[in-house]
Amino acid sequence: MDSPSGIEIGIAGAERILRVTGRGTHLNSPLLRRYARQAIEQKLALLFDLGGCTYMDSTFLGMLAGLAMRCRESGRPRIRVLAANPRVREMMEDLGIDRFFDFDLRATPAAEEMRPLEGPAPSGPEKAREVLEAHRALTAAAPDNAIKFRDVIALIEEELGQAPPPSP
Repeated sequence: MDSPSGIEIGIAGAERILRVTGRGTHLNSPLLRRYARQAIEQKLALLFDLGGCTYMDSTFLGMLAGLAMRCRESGRPRIRVLAANPRVREMMEDLGIDRFFDFDLRATPAAEEMRPLEGPAPSGPEKAREVLEAHRALTAAAPDNAIKFRDVIALIEEELGQAPPPSP
């Protein structure tokens, strides 16, 4: 069953616009990540309109960091972030991921059409893998994050059967 994500997508030339309204969380990050990765593979630029975003949890922030690092590794343009309010920008700065994005206070360019991003809800294991991947991206993006998220990572690795063997 498809579920609404609180995210709208649109096209403006060679850019894919992703407008986040309300909260960016572990609930909508898997669907957004899938869409954004396809756009990156198609060599399209990503533009995130965060003007209506009021909050992002660590999974959503990690998903953004992972996308930004994927763009960098594949030689794609940096992700542009438009209209991020000070609170959202501070969340990105606190985790050291703001350096991966180009910020602009301007409004989103006119898209050919904006439509809700919808898709199947992720399964339990898919959600767990999403949370794990997002938190690993945060630790890769800024070494200080390793201490902040080590317990989350260890717990999910254990849940997924990926825990490293105990130290002797």
